[in-house]
Amino acid sequence: MIRLGSTQPPDADDLALLTAVPLRRTNRRPFVDAPVPVAHRALLVRAADVERSWLHVVNDRAERAKLQQLVRRAQHDQAADPATLAELRVDRQRPDDAGVAIGSAGPRPESQDE
Repeated sequence: MIRLGSTQPPDADDLALLTAVPLRRTNRRPFVDAPVPVAHRALLVRAADVERSWLHVVNDRAERAKLQQLVRRAQHDQAADPATLAELRVDRQRPDDAGVAIGSAGPRPESQDE
């Protein structure tokens, strides 16, 4: 659930992030199917907390299965929406930071098994 909280003026960190927005880069390549180290998970949870947000790490097999089911349902719903399909077609034509269009078979991330 998302709720509107109180407002406060931006601090120096927020203003620095705002100026970085036009410089941001997007990695549109597939994610590597590897677990996130426990230490990194703890840092991510703390970072969300600092932003007055909440991050739930999914560790349990049952939770993971439920999440996968929800993702599949969302993907199915998106596939049926003409506006979403049109947006995806446009987005796939834009190159990522490596200059590779989403729809291409460009460079793949290195495997963790090699």
